[in-house]
Amino acid sequence: MPVLSIITVNYNDLPGLKKTFASVWAQAFTDFEFVVIDGGSTDGSKEFIEANAGRIHYWVSEKDKGIYDAMNKGIAVANGEYINFLNSGDCYTSPETLQRCRLPERAEDILYGDFNAVYKDKVTLRKYDFEINFFIMSGGTFCHNATFIRKKLFSSLGDYDLRYPIVSDWHFFMKAIFRYQCSLFYLNECIVDYDMYGFSSIKTEQLAAERQEVLRSEYAHELVMLEKYRLLESRYKRILARFPMKQLSWIKIKMSKFFR
Repeated sequence: MPVLSIITVNYNDLPGLKKTFASVWAQAFTDFEFVVIDGGSTDGSKEFIEANAGRIHYWVSEKDKGIYDAMNKGIAVANGEYINFLNSGDCYTSPETLQRCRLPERAEDILYGDFNAVYKDKVTLRKYDFEINFFIMSGGTFCHNATFIRKKLFSSLGDYDLRYPIVSDWHFFMKAIFRYQCSLFYLNECIVDYDMYGFSSIKTEQLAAERQEVLRSEYAHELVMLEKYRLLESRYKRILARFPMKQLSWIKIKMSKFFR
């Protein structure tokens, strides 16, 4: 059994696919299998995959019901202890990235790291070196390309829910962390260069709506507490704004226990 299954999902993105393949094949760490799920591309992606089939452990090119359906297909055939999704257009930050993660030494359910957010005119490092709690996760998520998830979690918790075509990975993380108390480990490594013009990055309104639907239907009690927290936080900030800067440190020390 390999330590890692790298799953790449692609649909009509041949230039991105070539970048991703090159990044995977350049890795110094080699205890992985490479799984490619193509959605029936017509831009030459299928032919490129076929030409490189000898370096791929499993591939298929067929129509699917969306990105998470394709990811579920990859999960179904994966054999690694951990799964990493490196979708078309995304790349590891260096040939030593996987080696630095020291995956064979890890035992946690979900490993997560930092990522470079790649825009057309800039690259921004996004770090996750802070406490992961419900308040943080309710409005954001890990970069799933920068996470390594134990395969057995999908067997016990289920695959990605196709009811949420934009936030199904976030839904899975919320369930794993706050319903099943799965263990986490912060890798303190920048894992991927992530294309911010990807699928979920450009559908911000639908993303927010899907998150609210999940919170209302599955985390009603936590949502009430979250709204109270946000109200208190807003009042806290307004109070601080009324005081001179020299008094703020003392006030923050006195009030910080309410916002941990």
